[in-house]
Amino acid sequence: MKTLRRLTLLALISAAATLSFAQQSNYQGLWWGGPSESGWNISFSHQDDIVFALWATYDEAGKATWFSMTAPQSGPDTFSGTLYKTRYDPTRTDGPRVSATEIGSATLAFTSTGTGTFSYRVGDVERSKPIMRFGSKTACVFDPAADPALWKNYTDIWWAEAGSDPGWAVAVSYMPDLMNITMFTYNRDGSPTWFFGSAEGVYGDYDANVYRLAGPSYLVPTFDPNSVKYVDGGYIEIERGMGGNTLWLYGGGFGSPDTSSRKLTRLVFLGKGTSCE
Repeated sequence: MKTLRRLTLLALISAAATLSFAQQSNYQGLWWGGPSESGWNISFSHQDDIVFALWATYDEAGKATWFSMTAPQSGPDTFSGTLYKTRYDPTRTDGPRVSATEIGSATLAFTSTGTGTFSYRVGDVERSKPIMRFGSKTACVFDPAADPALWKNYTDIWWAEAGSDPGWAVAVSYMPDLMNITMFTYNRDGSPTWFFGSAEGVYGDYDANVYRLAGPSYLVPTFDPNSVKYVDGGYIEIERGMGGNTLWLYGGGFGSPDTSSRKLTRLVFLGKGTSCE
């Protein structure tokens, strides 16, 4: 991914080169390393034979950072792609404010709809981590003929309406009366950061305090969940729009870009996206 604006083109190019595999399961949603690695997560938007991933982790200094990957299917229940780190430059006026740098590669190998392995290589470092689905065992289906306006589950990756403000996203894991939210955005200096919160349903809306985290670098051989630190990062309110393809995000305290009021739509790069029920 060069930017989220160019995700669609990259996904379609990748799809053209993908081998044909029988694909039954769908892995869309929020995943994590389980209790032994609590403190980081990875969100998937799985459409047909491509998984787009947003990985919330920590850099060499232990600060929150994130990487993205467009992963075409490379084998049965296996998806591989290039990892990118994205930066945001609010001062730039002569070109795109969002830029991405290749930092490595990764593979997702699933053993069931709720378990798998996340393997990655960055420089000379190689790591492999068991992953599992977080929260409810939602059944997700890619259906090119489906109408997103009728969907009632909001588990997906969302971005500013029609890609109008590319480079950041909100991953939602939806359960009745609860939305687990990971917001992928930037510090004021343009470096990537992320926030996490659980938004509870209040009179049809969803409200939450969100937290900025710090923890063990993704490069360390062993992750210590006891070293993860939580700092208050602001608040969010999410309102459901008309139909299942719109959310409104209100909040503050996130740095740049400002999220005081944003209309969100599902990140769709193949067909009409994936529905979860």
